[in-house]
Amino acid sequence: MKKTAKIVVALLLAMVMVLTMFAAVACDNPEEDPCKDGHRLKAVQRKEATTEAAGYEAYWECQDCHKKFSDAEGKNEIQKPVELPQITGPTTLTYNIATIADDNEWANSTGYLEFPTGDTHLTITAAGTPVKAEYGLNTGKYYENGENWRFYQNENCTLTFTVGTGYKLVSIKITYVVKNGGILQVVDGNTVESAATYEVTTAQQTTCVFTCGQTGTASNGNFQISEIVVTYTAA
Repeated sequence: MKKTAKIVVALLLAMVMVLTMFAAVACDNPEEDPCKDGHRLKAVQRKEATTEAAGYEAYWECQDCHKKFSDAEGKNEIQKPVELPQITGPTTLTYNIATIADDNEWANSTGYLEFPTGDTHLTITAAGTPVKAEYGLNTGKYYENGENWRFYQNENCTLTFTVGTGYKLVSIKITYVVKNGGILQVVDGNTVESAATYEVTTAQQTTCVFTCGQTGTASNGNFQISEIVVTYTAA
């Protein structure tokens, strides 16, 4: 028994020595650092906090080593982005069309009917009927000239805001430019002036629809949106 025990101990010692030698070799030949010549940083956009979840400040992440940084030069490494606390009151979301176009790589003179709200409770959609099928739909197109999102009267356009179950719209503020007499109107006919805030009525708390009205004799009036601000809260 003693001889057997000695043999077992000897084998264990041998295994330890082999593992130690292997570890030493591994330490002498570390995996090459993929970022030794610098990080390939990609910007991660700021995420606004809502009533449902916290958000975070913008940051940069290396596409190779996945380290995070608070600056575009990769000098200030962070473990995680700065958190934006969950909102307990109303949620206000601001959408600048120029920024939306840049972040989502919108192409000039191209239609976008589903607006990228970045929010799980809010949807914004554009719709209309082309004057002629071969012309295609102009409503919902983005134009670099003026950095705006356009809606046309002669296409019976609509701009619809909807919030999900358990929430209600509070106000909608739309900044736009009038073209050929085209003005923004709520479907019930109440005109909304440029940059004015529309206080949503009780009947429109989950869905509010706008269209293009006309102030002059032209039939091709349109409005060109540069910014949208929406406020909603828990119902």
